[in-house]
Amino acid sequence: MKVIGLISSIGCAFFMGVSTAQAQIIVNLESPPSEQHVVGLTLVRGYAFVEGDESVDVTVRPIIDGIIQDIRIPCCTPRQDVEEMFGEGTPLNSGFAALINYSELSAGPHTIGVHVSADGEETVVVNHSVVVIRPGNSNFVNTFDLTDATCAVDENELVVTGAQVDGIATDLRAQYATDTQSLVITGASGVPQPTAFIANLTSNQEVPRVDTDSEGSATVTLNADNTLTYAITTISLEEATAAHIHLASAGQNGDILFTLTGGPASWAGTTEVLSAEQVDALFAGNLYINVHTLANPNGEIRGQIVAAPPLN
Repeated sequence: MKVIGLISSIGCAFFMGVSTAQAQIIVNLESPPSEQHVVGLTLVRGYAFVEGDESVDVTVRPIIDGIIQDIRIPCCTPRQDVEEMFGEGTPLNSGFAALINYSELSAGPHTIGVHVSADGEETVVVNHSVVVIRPGNSNFVNTFDLTDATCAVDENELVVTGAQVDGIATDLRAQYATDTQSLVITGASGVPQPTAFIANLTSNQEVPRVDTDSEGSATVTLNADNTLTYAITTISLEEATAAHIHLASAGQNGDILFTLTGGPASWAGTTEVLSAEQVDALFAGNLYINVHTLANPNGEIRGQIVAAPPLN
């Protein structure tokens, strides 16, 4: 996974889901919002600072599908709105932003997040579930032509029929998103729904975050009968007690759907048939794998189930 085209931070006053760790590092990942459709070149942005200490610098790194990237998001630029909201002791410079091309990812569910650290403070991680839309199934659209297209309304969505995306006839759906105050593409024809998925299991995705070096990886296949075939391997995991598939978006804890077969270091098998609602949750990025241990009975490593990387 890679982040494309870092740019400087900008400010924008949307306040959604502030996360704190011991009232020290305060982080708000404003964009992308959780459970949002995303497309093309878009900013990952928000604010981060150490509460009550203007002199401490924070380091912000992007997380894609549970993997912390080896680059920094530029931070921090002036956010007077944040300074005024949190009051005395809040630094003026708290905004961060980076530009990524979501079309470098495969169409389907993914997670986007930030890893925020500062000297002497507990690290804070924020992850959001998103669904990547790839018009024309392209990683970079060069031509977009609506000359012969038609438009209709389907409840709250606009339906564009016959758009030409790089010369390919494509039908698009779009809906106004109040959390971003913009029109968002929510669907594109010609892109098959994924059947191959992965999960990168890390302690940083646990809620709350767990301090461990354990990690794991999983492959998941959606079969024609709506069962899931899975294979999970782990590293440095001690005294594992169980592994499950849960229902919730990134950054949230949810109910157990399936108990997985195997352990204590690997699991493999096929689940029962998923309901239509559970299949929808899979495509929305709202299923995750959690491995539990004696030391961390609520979960030591976790990975959101996301679309496998594109073959090309």
